[in-house]
Amino acid sequence: MPAVEIARNVLKETLRRGPVSLDEIGRRLGHVRGYMSRALRGANPLTIETIIGSLMVAGIDPADYFAAVAKALTSPEKEDEGPSEAQIEATVLRTLRRLGWLDGPGERDRGSGSGTPSR
Repeated sequence: MPAVEIARNVLKETLRRGPVSLDEIGRRLGHVRGYMSRALRGANPLTIETIIGSLMVAGIDPADYFAAVAKALTSPEKEDEGPSEAQIEATVLRTLRRLGWLDGPGERDRGSGSGTPSR
């Protein structure tokens, strides 16, 4: 979903949970009846002035809205990427050394190649 649609959907949900109706928000901002509903569907232009103004009328801190948009735009992979390939490799090598399957860094593998440690 494009970022603009995500931002619009976050605004729609934020304003609909608020204490002021969309028609009242539009009226206070000088728009005709139904303007905000159409803007939130993408039919009317939704400017930054309208976004900030609608949030202020609804008593919502714009910073909260923009934080919610940023969170919605963050891909799930970025939130929980887990360890990198390099981190996994370092952990495996460290574990193999600790178990005696490998010598220290830069030294030759002590293992016989049979999959069992040489002791």
